[in-house]
Amino acid sequence: MNRFLSKEVSIYYPYAEEIPYDLLKEAGADPARVANLSHEPFVRVAKHTGQVIGVYLMSQLDAQTFRLDALAVESAFRNRGLGSWLVGHAIGVSESRGGRRVLVTRPYAGGLLGRQGFEPQAGGQVLTITPE
Repeated sequence: MNRFLSKEVSIYYPYAEEIPYDLLKEAGADPARVANLSHEPFVRVAKHTGQVIGVYLMSQLDAQTFRLDALAVESAFRNRGLGSWLVGHAIGVSESRGGRRVLVTRPYAGGLLGRQGFEPQAGGQVLTITPE
């Protein structure tokens, strides 16, 4: 399958009706949190030709630490680079809010996190963001 071009997919904070609850549940997101996403500052969706095809959800643990809680891509759009793009976007949002660490406690297939610079740690993986 072809990889996405940046002009083909937009990633942004969703309107309430755009939140893909099923995708978030499939990704293992906390159901109580998913039920109240209208006030969630760290949820983003990816859209392609008007259709939501991916989502991520993060938490801010402290002033410099964020955690990627859920990441999901619709099955028809997997293995095309969108997961990597969503992870990169989450890293950018973290950094723009003063983050210096991004934690992930869930496994993701295919070395997705390793390609983004995450390193194994007890209970998951961590990316350390160093300022330039």
